Amino acid sequence: MLSYTHWRILFTPADRSQLAALLRRTSMLHAWLRWRLSLGSGIFLALLGGGGLLSSVLVGAAGGTATSSASEGKASPAVPPATRQFRLNGHTFTLPDGFVIEVAAASDLAPRPITAAFDDQGRLYVADSSGSNENVQIQLQKKPHRILRLEDTNGDGVFDKANVFVKNIMFPEGTMWYKGSLYVAAPPQILKFTDTDGDGQADREEVWFDGKTLTGCANDLHGPYLGPDGYIYWCKGAFARQEYTLPSGRKFVTRAAHIFRATPDGKQIEPVITGGMDNPVDVVFMPNGEMIFSTTFFQHPAYGKRDGLIHAIYGGIYGKDHDPIYEHPWTSPQLMPVLTHMGPAAPCGLHRYTSDQFGPEYRHNLFCCQFNLRKVSRHVLTPHGSTYTCQDFDFLVSDNIDFHPTDVLEDRDGSLLVVDTGGWYKICCPTSQFMKPDVTGAIYRIKRVGAHQQRQAPLPEPLPRLKRIALERDASGLKEALAALRDADLMKRRWAAEALGRIGDPQAVPALLEALADPANDRPLDHALTYALLEIGDASATAAGLRHSSPRVRRAALTVLSYLPAARSDPQPVLAALNDPDADLRATAWWIAGRNPPWGEHLAGYFRNQFRHLERLDAAQRQELVDRLTRFVTHPLIQQVVAEAAAQEKTAPLALTVMAHSRLKTLPESWQKALIALAPQITQRSLYEAALAVFRAVPLNSPAEARSFAAFQAALPLARLWPEGTPPAEVRLLILASRPPSHTLSESDLALTLEYLHRQADTSPRALAAAALARGPLSADQLRRLARTLPHVHPLEIPKVLDVFSKTPSPEVVRTLLETLEQPECRSLVRREMLQPILDKVPALRAEAERFYALLEQDRAAEKARLDQLLAELQKLPADVRRGQRVFHSAKANCAACHKVGYVGGIVGPDLTRIGSIRGERDLLEAIVFPSASFVRSYEPVRVITADERVLNGIITRDNPEEIVLVLDADKQERVARRDIASITPSTVSIMPAGLDQQLTRQELADLLAFLKACR
Repeated sequence: MLSYTHWRILFTPADRSQLAALLRRTSMLHAWLRWRLSLGSGIFLALLGGGGLLSSVLVGAAGGTATSSASEGKASPAVPPATRQFRLNGHTFTLPDGFVIEVAAASDLAPRPITAAFDDQGRLYVADSSGSNENVQIQLQKKPHRILRLEDTNGDGVFDKANVFVKNIMFPEGTMWYKGSLYVAAPPQILKFTDTDGDGQADREEVWFDGKTLTGCANDLHGPYLGPDGYIYWCKGAFARQEYTLPSGRKFVTRAAHIFRATPDGKQIEPVITGGMDNPVDVVFMPNGEMIFSTTFFQHPAYGKRDGLIHAIYGGIYGKDHDPIYEHPWTSPQLMPVLTHMGPAAPCGLHRYTSDQFGPEYRHNLFCCQFNLRKVSRHVLTPHGSTYTCQDFDFLVSDNIDFHPTDVLEDRDGSLLVVDTGGWYKICCPTSQFMKPDVTGAIYRIKRVGAHQQRQAPLPEPLPRLKRIALERDASGLKEALAALRDADLMKRRWAAEALGRIGDPQAVPALLEALADPANDRPLDHALTYALLEIGDASATAAGLRHSSPRVRRAALTVLSYLPAARSDPQPVLAALNDPDADLRATAWWIAGRNPPWGEHLAGYFRNQFRHLERLDAAQRQELVDRLTRFVTHPLIQQVVAEAAAQEKTAPLALTVMAHSRLKTLPESWQKALIALAPQITQRSLYEAALAVFRAVPLNSPAEARSFAAFQAALPLARLWPEGTPPAEVRLLILASRPPSHTLSESDLALTLEYLHRQADTSPRALAAAALARGPLSADQLRRLARTLPHVHPLEIPKVLDVFSKTPSPEVVRTLLETLEQPECRSLVRREMLQPILDKVPALRAEAERFYALLEQDRAAEKARLDQLLAELQKLPADVRRGQRVFHSAKANCAACHKVGYVGGIVGPDLTRIGSIRGERDLLEAIVFPSASFVRSYEPVRVITADERVLNGIITRDNPEEIVLVLDADKQERVARRDIASITPSTVSIMPAGLDQQLTRQELADLLAFLKACR
């Protein structure tokens, strides 16, 4: 929460007055008054540099103390309950009034518990970590963890007996008791352990499932979970390629995330949902069999959103939006909706509460562990259409930074157990890399005051008949399912659609098409109807939907046909819909066309006509045109259309934007001619800079491209653009950064780039100066001169500058480079992996290289002490949040180039909108000073070595069978074709520059920390 004090610091009196007036005009006023000017974690601070902050503050209700959210519609506002605090075990716990908390299993019994499961005798099986954070492949060999069995021998609610049920096991990530055996997810396998002789130790181990993949974060596998249908479910995370044989006999190959299910014998494996999330974790089932699961990264982090809960609809494609999910059929251009947002919470353990002990208002509520936010949240689901709305509350909150709840489960008496794993876990966890295996966890019990001691075992919840028909593909239920398509209950309609799709009878197609026409349908129901048509797969029957009077039906039919082999090669139905009066149908047609670049030849006339009438398009329509052209720009006919437009001054700005964003590796000949033809017509400086951006976007390695650049420059009337003389420095730098590599730098050009490479220079010319140096070869003298300037170069540009030395290093140049880097202020800016591609090419200096590497290792060993000293210095300074906001956006720190806070900033690095809620002061400082100490999930850098021995360090933003796209820094991406990659390995070097503690004064650093802590 941001306190009233922070409120007064962040906003000027005028801001506060204006914001209060704004809130009075919105439904937020009710919450505003109730929380007494206390701003919750739903505030998205889009903080701009300078002045008051009102213009850049957006108030939302995502992830606050008590919020309401839903995939469709809204529930009524949730009111936060009164709370009570308990001091226990080094924590101050906050719970709703009427509840108490106690230790159920102390750390001496279960030091680092991860997940737990009860057997039918009330004994608790606990996956207990050894505290190891070794590489997961090493853990797979050592199996350093264990499974404990805890017992409460005297019935007082405290476990007092423990024995080791499994002595050695790979990192356990889920436990389930089923019919006398314990099933444990130990990536890459689900293992089944049985105690056949009753001595309390498992003596039989079986592999129940083998996913065969284990990636660096070990998030390949979570589970298993027993469904009410008798199937066993588990989650696949990470993006390693896995292969399955489905019950139909069809091969299923995937890199995406999934929930899978199988019969208890491990057969009949099939995917339930597909997603682009990194880490789906826990699955629970509502009384009617509907699935809810917890997951991280169901969207690219933005505006404080990232993780949360999802209502899993059969066949659905969920976020985040990236390459692995493009391999699977979608039912709409949009991803399936989420149930509720939690921000960067790292949700894990999830439980549906079945008892009446907490009161009727708690029955069938969900409880979710939020690892990063140090709390367990409560979620009240209400049926709405064919899905749910969700009200969110904090239930259990700890003030201890090392409280990390990982599992929550219900005991037989209706009390709730919360598993706190402690502070040991750091694999892929972007907190301090200084391990805390000594900070142990515990298991806590939460009880309602006045709850009765006994509880009847819950009665089995029968699966709805329609769900059973769907599960078993029961053809005898066809008539019943068809009738249910007309039910007033939208959820029953969705179940009917799922059943009809799985039965697969083409007789159902007309009824499914007709059901799609209902405007009352919500997104999950439309998905289920469309997915049923996909599963039936009758192209002829589905094509009848293209002639339906409802655009909703035509849209679904078009989508289904685009995936069916018998129809997907025919572009005519899609082309006919591109200009349909219905906006959603047009969007669907363009989405389908965009998946088929070869159709460009059919679209050339359309795009030519768009350029012809460009003046009729508003700004949004022009951007839409750019996006569409970029998708098809690999087609020669589309390239020719763009070239024709680029040669005319009126249409050139948009055409040049398309060229610059095309990400082609070479400049098509038609574009080269168009740029030369355009040059004499240029009368505006902005148009000249746009043309240079095209040259800059392409390597220009061929002689023909180099000649075209020279001809363009020669045909350009520079005197007309700058009658006062030479262009300004930034334009001259842009010219140098756009030149072909064969064009060397003159001494005056080098002087200009070195001047603007200085750490005090503004961001834009500084980046251009670095790009100009990287564009072409430098002489040995120029490289030595560049090496001597490194102490004055901004940390952000250091990796780009070092890359210049890797092209043709000589012993003399490298010796000068090492002499410069040995200076203490330079050593902190580099790591061994950054220099190795240079030094490995100069064997004569191997001894000097090893001596320098030893110096770097000494520096790494001293990092903890240095961090402690720096933090102590900063804590003595009077930090200011408003000044820190200005530092964040300044050219000196340049944080906003890569990081977003609220709606403002870059997207290269993690979203920081709510970073203060999940990271302590020390962790934040470590990330600034030592950015390579740890990496945020989904932002792990990789080291790519190409076939021509280039070494690239960056973050993969696209990964498909043809190519990868690497983000190398705030303003540079690199496309690398798969055929050109020699190796891809994890990198230990962040693309965030080291050395910001040297770039900033101590006061600026203290202010920046204060600002980041206030981002909640």
